[in-house]
Amino acid sequence: MTRYFIFTASMLCMLSAATAVADRQTKADEAVAAAAKDEELATAGKAATDTLCTQCHGIEDVVANRRTPREWNDVVTEMVDRGASGTQEEIATVKRYLMRYYGSVRVNTATAADLSSVLGLSSKDADNIVEYRKAHGNFPDAAADSWDEFSFRLGYRTDDSWYVTLWVENAFDSVYFERGWENADSNNQFGYGLFNELVWPSRPRTIGVTFGTEW
Repeated sequence: MTRYFIFTASMLCMLSAATAVADRQTKADEAVAAAAKDEELATAGKAATDTLCTQCHGIEDVVANRRTPREWNDVVTEMVDRGASGTQEEIATVKRYLMRYYGSVRVNTATAADLSSVLGLSSKDADNIVEYRKAHGNFPDAAADSWDEFSFRLGYRTDDSWYVTLWVENAFDSVYFERGWENADSNNQFGYGLFNELVWPSRPRTIGVTFGTEW
């Protein structure tokens, strides 16, 4: 009887160890797949955004301000309504790219879908954040280390008001997270408070050339 129990316990330990190894491998595979997907979005999304969003103005005008997923959806939809052309797939890619790299999210009120689209989280991780928030309440304020970002511009202007500008945003591709608040509304509500707290990831290094004229 004793040997039987020892054998059973040994088998259970082996099964537990095998399960733990399998879980770690699954998580590692998911992380690799997520990184590859994110890199693919960064490449394809930038190309589609440069094409769609620079048909009537410079890309820096588009990404000057961070926006929530809903706001980016409205901005791109308005661009298309005004004449910006692209396939449905390209338009969807532009929206995903802008949400991911130039988006902002209210961590204490955002849906799992918004957390995933802006912060690049897996659906499972985003769902876990929402469930944790429901169970434990809003996330408290947290201190963060300071950071530096370097951007450069070099321009030339002709006598007849034509100009060209070479610009680099986040030249050293620094990675950090920013936090801020929206302005209060007309009734002085929902501003500078927890409900409108925003968190967004740093912009990737972005290089561009702007041509234009003034009259």
